[in-house]
Formats: sequence, C-alpha cells, structure tokens
Amino acid sequence: MKLLMVTPYPPYRDGIGTYAVQEVRRLRAEGIDVEVLSPVPSAAHHHLALGTLRGVLALTKRARRYERTMIQFSPEMFFGSCRGPLERVAVWNGLEALARVTRLEIRQHEIEWGPLSRNPAERWAAARALRAADVVSVHTQGEVDRLTDALAIDEGVVTLVEHGRNFVQATTETQAEARAELGLGRHRHQFLAIGFLQEHKGFDRAAEAFRAAGLAGQAELHVVGSVRVNHPDLLAHAKALHRLAASIPGVEVHERYVSDEEFDRWILAADTVVLPYREIWSSSVLERAKLLERPIIAADVGGLGDQAPEGTLFFDDAESLAQCLKERAATTVVPLDSATAADVDPEPTAAPLDRWNVAVDAPDRASIEDQIRRRARTARRARGASGLTGRPADAVAEGAAEAAEPLLRLEELQRPALTSTRRGVSAVKRTVRRLLDWELAPVVRQVDELQQATTEAVGRLDAALGRVGTGERAGDRRPPAPIPAGRAVVEDPFVHTALGALSTGARVLLVGGAGSSLAAELDAAGFRLTVVDPGAVAQAAGGDPDPVGEPSALGEHDAVVALSAAGARAGLDHGAWLTALRRGLADGGRLVVSLERRAGDESTPPQGLKVLAHRMAVESAGGRWRVVAEAPAGDARRLVMAVTQIG
Repeated sequence: MKLLMVTPYPPYRDGIGTYAVQEVRRLRAEGIDVEVLSPVPSAAHHHLALGTLRGVLALTKRARRYERTMIQFSPEMFFGSCRGPLERVAVWNGLEALARVTRLEIRQHEIEWGPLSRNPAERWAAARALRAADVVSVHTQGEVDRLTDALAIDEGVVTLVEHGRNFVQATTETQAEARAELGLGRHRHQFLAIGFLQEHKGFDRAAEAFRAAGLAGQAELHVVGSVRVNHPDLLAHAKALHRLAASIPGVEVHERYVSDEEFDRWILAADTVVLPYREIWSSSVLERAKLLERPIIAADVGGLGDQAPEGTLFFDDAESLAQCLKERAATTVVPLDSATAADVDPEPTAAPLDRWNVAVDAPDRASIEDQIRRRARTARRARGASGLTGRPADAVAEGAAEAAEPLLRLEELQRPALTSTRRGVSAVKRTVRRLLDWELAPVVRQVDELQQATTEAVGRLDAALGRVGTGERAGDRRPPAPIPAGRAVVEDPFVHTALGALSTGARVLLVGGAGSSLAAELDAAGFRLTVVDPGAVAQAAGGDPDPVGEPSALGEHDAVVALSAAGARAGLDHGAWLTALRRGLADGGRLVVSLERRAGDESTPPQGLKVLAHRMAVESAGGRWRVVAEAPAGDARRLVMAVTQIG
C-alpha cells in the first residue's frame, strides 16, 4: 500500500512534525510505503504550499497517485494564508473533494472554534468534509464529544487514537545522570514546563504561581523551549517571559530548540512536569511525561483530563496552581535551615552564564545592570521573608521592590508589523512607514529611553531604601574606585553567576572595590562580606608559606573575588597573585579572578590562543587550580574565570 502523509516535518520546528516522524516510523515498520508531503521545504519527500484554496486543490491533484492520504491536521497548515471567511469555507470544500479521490484520514490535532462558531457556512462545510473522510481520529474522549456536538455529526465518525502509542524513549540516562548533564541540583524539587514559547502554553502562569507559592530556595522552575516562528507577537511574548523569570528567584527560561534526546533528558531530570496551558486539545509533553513516569501538574482544559494518568494534579486558576506546586515540592524538598553538608547541591562543573544573558562580544551595559539590580533586590526580599533580617526598613524596601515590578515587566515599544494577508496592504504599510519614519523613530527611541531611565531611578531608590535603618548613609561609602571600561558589564554578572551555588551567609572576600556597586550587591545578596585592599593581599605573597593547619592572616573564606582592577594594583605576576589569593581561601573554596596581559607583553594573540594562555597560567600555578568557567572580559587583553582547588 502506498500512503501520502501530509504534515509539517523536521527540521522544521513543530510539535506535530515531531509526532509525525514517529507515526511514519510505525507505518513503515508495518510494511506500508509512506511518502511525506510538507507545507514547507524539509526532510519530506515533497513540499507544497498549503494554507489557501489553491494549495488544497494542488494537494487533491497529487493525492490521486496514492491509495491512502493521512493529514496531520492543524488550522495553521490549511487556513494560515486564507484571505477571509469565504476562502476558509472553500478550503473545507476542497478537503471534501480530496476525500472523494483517495481514502482520507484526518488526524485532528486541533481546531479553531472561533471561526466555526461565528460562521454557520463554515460549520456546515467542515461537517461535510469530516463526514466524507474515511477516518477522523482524535486523542481524547473530550475531543470526540466536542467535535461531534459542535458540528452535529455522528459519534461513530470520529475515532480515538492513543496519543503516545508510537512514542519511544529517546534517552537511557538515569535521573541523576540527566541532572548532572543539565547542571541541575539534586536536592531541590525541579519543576519543568517545556514546549514552544507561546501565550496559550501558559508558562507565565507557572512562573507567577511559583512566586505566589514562595518556593524560592526549596525548588526551581525551568521553562525550556523556543519561539516556533519569528512572529512579532511570539517574540514579544518570549521577551516578556524572560523579564518575568528574571524577577522571580528560582525561575529560569532556557530559550532554545531541543533535540528529542534533550527533550526527554529534561523530562527525566524533572521531579514534576507542569502543563499550565490556557487552551490545548491534547499534549505530546504529557505523553512523554507518562512514558518517562514523571508526576504531572496540568490545567483542566481540553482533553488533558482524559489523557492524563492517575495521580495527576489538576488546577483551574492561579491559586490552585500555586497550591499544586506547594504540594508537589513538599514531597522531596530538603529545608535549607536543616540541610547537612551532604544535602547541599554540588557546584556546577561550568557556571551557567546564560542565566545572565551576557553578550560578551557586544555587551549591553544597561541590560546587565538592570539584571543585577533585580537579582540583588529579590535576594534581599527573600532574606527578609525568611526572617534573616528584622529591620523595620525591610517593609519599606519591599514596597520599593514591588513598585519596580510593573516597570520591569514592560515590553519595549513595538511598532506595527508591515505584513498583511490582504493583497497590496503590505506594500502600502511599507510606504507609509518610509514617509513617517523620520518623525516617529525619535519618539520610539524617547519612549524606550524614558522606560529605561524610570526603571533605573526606581532601582536606585530601592537600593537607597534598603539602607534605611542600618545606620548606613549614602555618604558613609567612599566613592567607587574607577572601573576599567567594560569590566562591570561582564565581570560583575560573572561573579554573581559563579557564586550562585553558595548559600546565604557564606563568607566572601572581595579584594579591592570598597564602596563599589559590586560590594553593595554582594552584601545585599546575603553574603558575609569582607573587603580588603589589594596591597594587603600582595604582602601575603612574600615570605614563607603559612604553616599547614594555621589560619591565614586574611582568614578563611568560601570564595575570594579579585577582578582586573585589583590585579593591576597588586603588580604581581599571575603565579604570585594566585598564590597570594589562596591565603584567604578555605579548603574547597572558589576563586573568581580575572587575569590581564601586562603592558610589556608581546602583541595580543588571537582570541583562542589568549584564552589558552590564561587557562594554562592558572592551571599551572602550583598544580592547585582547575578552571570551571570563563568568559572574555570585554576587551582583547582580559579573561574572567572561576577556578577551584584540586590539590
């Protein structure tokens, strides 16, 4: 038998396409000769532009060559370029004609109810097309009921097909191995929301509920996925999701398209998979969570109630979602105040720089400093909530932090898209844009700059209010030391990331930088901070080494931070500088340091050789160090890195 499969297909990024690959594999294993037709160029045998009446007519002509045709149906594929209701009706009529020339199966993954409810002619045409098909299949009983009721067709016309019947596990890792591969902690409850970043997926609902549940420090929520197509609305939603996550401790967005193997790795690594959908028919994510035996929290929408396994927690509003998260987190959480050394998450083998969105080639200072302010503010808020501080000023600082939230979540001003499905309208829009751009572009820039300035002003007010009641006045701090161009843009975020695994109250030694913004941020983050002059550290490089077992004059700290300004003032070579810094580090501590080529060095080598030279300089210093993370520090001479002791 020769069958034509009509579907999106890899490498095009589409969930239905991923589903179809597994369907094709099953059919071929049964001995069926399958050819695939995709609406866009892909790994399919054929491609044909659909989305209009012309596309469906061309498909009908081609389908005559096959005994069977199976359509993995989505509204976008067949109606995406229609010019209005009349053409949508014509497309349904075309599908009815297709069913007359071949045995047609329509695998209904979703349907647009709005146009059907508004247009009786489209309802009538859709019902005729589905009745004419040889098979109409869906994944849940709820979909059967709604489809038959809405279109007044007999229930026997629509059949059930188990969503996950073709799914196979793409990885054989254990959960511990998956977490190690992804850099996730072992002793925090890991929530996962995965899929394309679209508003109807509701990932923002999960993040807001995580905040409301107060799970920072006990659990983490990872949102994993990518924007499926570069549509302005989808891109704006992804940006808003990033801003929201940056304001909530414990929530991270990993924006990238993942392979089948990595998709399963994330699910396997999770303690709970969260499906916070606003609307859905059925979910491949749910099926993969069932396959990998992961607990599930799901919205009570679409056919998820029929599809979900026993034990799934369902929610119907924000409050019940937060309660579900609390209930699931309580199953494995290790309270921070009672955790033993064995319970503390290990430091990652590489610092996850993507948490900071640092563009090392062309860093955006305003964006980075904004991230720093938000993280410092939320860390202070978390300490106040946990009872670590009892100052009356905490309530004032909390108010300032809340005042900043609406500003932090504002999107940049987006000008209207220059596209339209109506013939000739796109050209008119482009012409109007060219005529008015000289006047409107400055207004757009002014609005964006006003938003950034307002956010920065509220952030500074928040920092000032955070000092109320501490006895500290703005004049108490010395003016910040001059910062080399580009240093704070990359090095300061790197410090926050590299120290992210340290618990509140960890001992941190900052070499230089008294009165700097970095010192204030580390103090606000809850570390027991000591600031020393680089000269004092340089003095420790002379004379005999400290006797084994005796404390250093600098004390013993969980981390030592010495950035480029401090190294330049110390005037020591790399080996002596690292030896001196080691005096202030406790066993197993972490050193965050930047190394800079001296003025007398030969001309700067290419980037790759520069990185290699710095790494070798660190790792050969007494055989005591191992580089665990690094990044260019904003110019051609410096490299910032985090290192740990290995002997």
